Parts: sequence; C-alpha cells; structure tokens
Amino acid sequence: MPLAARAPCRPRRSVRLIAVTALVTLALTLGGVASAQAWLQEPLEVTTAAVTVDVDGRSFRARVTYPLVGRDHPAVAFGHAYLQGPERYARLLEAVAAQGFVVVAPASESSFWPSHSRLAADLRRTLTWLVEQTHTSGSPLAGKVDERRLAVAGHSMGGGAAVIAAERDPRVRAVATLAAAETVPATSLAAAGLDVPSLWVAGSADGIVPPDTTRALRAASPAPTLLAVVEGGWHCGFADSSAYWGFGCDSGALPRAEQQATTADLLVRWLAASLLGEPTDVTGVGGVRYEPEPEPD
Repeated sequence: MPLAARAPCRPRRSVRLIAVTALVTLALTLGGVASAQAWLQEPLEVTTAAVTVDVDGRSFRARVTYPLVGRDHPAVAFGHAYLQGPERYARLLEAVAAQGFVVVAPASESSFWPSHSRLAADLRRTLTWLVEQTHTSGSPLAGKVDERRLAVAGHSMGGGAAVIAAERDPRVRAVATLAAAETVPATSLAAAGLDVPSLWVAGSADGIVPPDTTRALRAASPAPTLLAVVEGGWHCGFADSSAYWGFGCDSGALPRAEQQATTADLLVRWLAASLLGEPTDVTGVGGVRYEPEPEPD
C-alpha cells in the first residue's frame, strides 16, 4: 500500500488546535495546579512483539507495544536516536502503551550513515502498517487502532524525523519530540510547516542537543506548542541504555528510570489532550519547567 499523499491544504487545524490551545493556555495560567485532573489510569497490561513492516515496497523490522485489552486505541509511531534501536526505549514505550496507546517503533536507519528522510518515511509506513493490521482479521492488532487518532514522536534524530513525518502526512494529528535534533532535510523548516499540536521536551543538562536548540525549533512551530524542560535531564537519559558502550552519548545525574517516568507522563498527558481531547493537566508533571509560547513577531 502506498503512503498517503500529502494534501496541499489540510483544513483540520481549527477545532482541534483551538481545543488544545485552550487546554495549554489554561494549564500555563494555573501553573500546573491540579484543578484539571491528570488523565492517568491504572496501567493496562501490555505486550510487545517484533514485527516486519512491509509497505510501499520497503521492508524493515519494528517493535510494537500495545494493551492486551480494549480496542480503537490511539497510535503513535516513535523514531529512535542516532545509532540506537527501538529496544533501547522499551521502558518508555511500555509506559505510554500502558496508558491506552498502541506504540510502534521502526528499527530502520540505525547504522552509522542513516537517512533522516527515510526514517521519516518509515514512521509514516509504520502508521500505514498499523492501519492495515487493525483491519486484518486474525491479526493480533485487529480492531486495536483508531486510525483517526495517529501521532508521531521521537528522540534526537528520531524527533527530527517525526517532525518531518508530521509535516508531510495528513493523517498525523500530533507530534511530540524528545531533544529533537536538526536533520537533513531540516527539522526547522518542517517545524515551520506544522499544522498540528507539537510538544517539545528538552533536558536541562543535555550535552548533545542543548535546550536552546529545542527552543529554536519550538519557536519556528505554529501554535499550539508546549516546551517542557526536564530538570537535570540529559540527552541519552531518554533511552534505557546506550549503544556502542555509550559512543556519542553524554551522561547525567538524573537516573534514567526517573527521567523516563517523567517523560512518559509528559507524553501521555500531551497525547491524551491532542488526540482524545481529554482535559489533562498537561503542565502538572513534577520536575519539569514549562515555558510559555513565544511572543509573535
């Protein structure tokens, strides 16, 4: 099945973006006061499977994590960082899935010479594959995905690829990035073309993609956006572990498990608000500094 073609104009901003803007504005105004209840439930039991995505003449490995109960869940395609694979985000992605999301992460473009554009396309292909599976009788994912509620997310290189995918794919309803890196094609140019809500997460102690890089990307993106800086967060702390004995990684004092729990909380609240319209307290996560929308020029 070919990828969905990019529409020249996507008239889907108004209602959804107005709703998310209102939620973000309210939360920032209240300073994270718990008057808006967090949309967090008792974790669901999840399972993870290694799969092969075969879409549009391209085949690659991926990991999919999903709740064992329920159907019509929102879905997220997650892009990994440079030299990392989806298995290094198992703890983070399981935490998101346990809150009622189907999460799929391609393992492609994990070599020393990745193509950022191909990774962005593979994120879109994984969404296509999920939709195919939800309509395939006998598939473990049959009926699991609500194809009207799709999002992309990613870390570092994968965050940049997620922004590119969101800008190009009319099915995507929200994007979330963790220390998104500049890519080729440029993440900043794709960010300027976004017409969906975007979450920009940074680590205050990131030694690879400093918070100012995230601020610049966020500033390029149309509203509604939310910038969340994890206090003490470091670049490779978003992953369970680092490939190649930490080659190309930084280090930090914040424990990985704590950073990932904070990040999962941020992702779940943002995705619930953006995809489901839930009145989540999007700025109620502890250990996080939120920054307001930039003033328009």
